[in-house]
Amino acid sequence: MNFTPQQVGAISNLGLAHIGDGVFELLTRSWLCKNGDKTVLKLHNDAVRLVRAPAQAKFAEALKIMLTEEELGYFRRGKN
Repeated sequence: MNFTPQQVGAISNLGLAHIGDGVFELLTRSWLCKNGDKTVLKLHNDAVRLVRAPAQAKFAEALKIMLTEEELGYFRRGKN
């Protein structure tokens, strides 16, 4: 999907957090599937472990140093 800056600006803070959670979960699930031969139960348990709030906070802190000022603004708005 392509959003204009105005469209992104119109999304509520909770909406940005909701989208961010979905993107992070999709990236996590993709990484888990790519990096290992796992059962469905193991994939699920690992995904849950990695996407819960404390794990997301750790990843976010590591990621923040790579973001532009504009991206940091969106990150701060969508942080829940």
